Amino acid sequence: TLFAREPPLQFCGQDAELIEMGLRWAIASVAALVAGASFCAPAQAIVGGSPVASINDRPYQVALLLGNPSSPSALCGGTIRDSTHIITAAHCVFDNAVTAPGQAIDPGQITVLAGTANRVLGTRDATAATPPVVGVSFEPAYGFPANDAAVLTLDPAQALPLAANSAIDSVPVITPQAWATLEPAPPVLSVSGWGQLGDGTLPNKLQLATDLQHRSDSVCATAYGTVYDSSIMICAGNSSKDSCFGDSGGPLISPNSPVANQKLVGIVSFGPASGCAIQNAPGVYTEVGNAAINAYVVNPTRGSAPRSTSGPFLTGTAEVGGVLTCQNGAWSGTPSYQYQFARTTNGSTFALGPMGSAQSYTVQSTDVGGAIACIVKASNADGYGTALSGATGLIPAPVTPAPTPAPAPPVQTPTPTPQQDIAAPVARITAKRCTATRCTLTVTVTDSGFSAGISTVQASVRSTYRTTCTRKGRKVRCTKRRSRSLRATSLSSSSFRVVAAKLPVGTQLFTLVAVDRAGHRQVLPTRVTLKTKRAKKRR
Repeated sequence: TLFAREPPLQFCGQDAELIEMGLRWAIASVAALVAGASFCAPAQAIVGGSPVASINDRPYQVALLLGNPSSPSALCGGTIRDSTHIITAAHCVFDNAVTAPGQAIDPGQITVLAGTANRVLGTRDATAATPPVVGVSFEPAYGFPANDAAVLTLDPAQALPLAANSAIDSVPVITPQAWATLEPAPPVLSVSGWGQLGDGTLPNKLQLATDLQHRSDSVCATAYGTVYDSSIMICAGNSSKDSCFGDSGGPLISPNSPVANQKLVGIVSFGPASGCAIQNAPGVYTEVGNAAINAYVVNPTRGSAPRSTSGPFLTGTAEVGGVLTCQNGAWSGTPSYQYQFARTTNGSTFALGPMGSAQSYTVQSTDVGGAIACIVKASNADGYGTALSGATGLIPAPVTPAPTPAPAPPVQTPTPTPQQDIAAPVARITAKRCTATRCTLTVTVTDSGFSAGISTVQASVRSTYRTTCTRKGRKVRCTKRRSRSLRATSLSSSSFRVVAAKLPVGTQLFTLVAVDRAGHRQVLPTRVTLKTKRAKKRR
């Protein structure tokens, strides 16, 4: 499981319990209906660093805060590109489970804090500036963790006062040509941020780790498998120095000093779920020296990703043979549109085809007893957003008229055509059983039309449970969550068993995605929530 290096939601300077954001692509998120991914999204802080003497040591570093500027939540870090643009990570500003499921965060919800090493209100330097954000853009090819880059546009009327040797200044973005020369062995790297320290606490003062070790692509390929893409990612850190939860979006810099010679070479992106500063699982950074990512982040005219201002809705006849049309609703950002239809039957939701240009759907007999909804994906040069329509009522069974005899048609010999596997499979849970610490699911996979066969079922479980935590030296009850991947064992060509052992007592959310041998992946995950309970003692 990958964890983006942004923090759990937390109110700065308060004792509120940290709330892990959990599965970013949960069923409540419209993005789940589009992408079917399963990544988690808290992030990390600097380990092995030390507080900066002043913000002048990193005058281009900013903090991104969420919500009311007078009592904001910690969000991410960022880098000043110029007086009206901030570079950060896409996962920091897209699909926030609290404020913007499936869309970019509203610019008015983001506060940029520049010109101070202190993040907490009341301790900020006199040079601190909080210019309003008027645009939120992210790489249109973003799909966590790939292409994890975003650009915020500030109000030109309150542009940042950039000046060399001051508390607020920009840093150049390294060019692809310069990076091609530097990448094999960067002389020195450094990373900064307000993320968690090695003991899990969040500092008020900006932390800086210099002499950060650049690691070979093979190290991260071993740690993260095919998720790590050496063409768009950088691998750095070791068991003593690393970025951590809360540093997402912040700058990876070369060289360490002087500030006048520094270049932005990377953006803090993600690391292992197990923690920070792990020798064989270094932090991963978006490579801004990649030609496509570089062209995106240095573009002088970035705008805003589309946002839904009035939700999509269905028109047409909700009966077998009827045609339903997905209406866009209203969106900002002059986007182009794609559509996907889904059916909910007995609490399970199934995609009725891939995301595409088809705006209408003809109701099928297989939809009887289910409700139909549609998803709209709006895209432009600054990202995309998704929104879900309301659902129809349950599709009724058609009234069948008495059959009328008809003459037999002439016998025709059909011309054989080669068959192709063009449909994605669907996993269905046919049996489920739980004990106090173990759940077993039996899964049957269907693949409509011609099928090349089922390859696997990808499975994961997210556990929510009550336990005891230590806070300020006292033991209190708290809620925790954890997620892990599961292995599906093949019972036959279309039947699998998924076993989750060593579960905590609580609520277990299982997510299943079937994949066929033609490479088609189930677009809309199958989910089921089960509970594990303590066994009653025999008297």
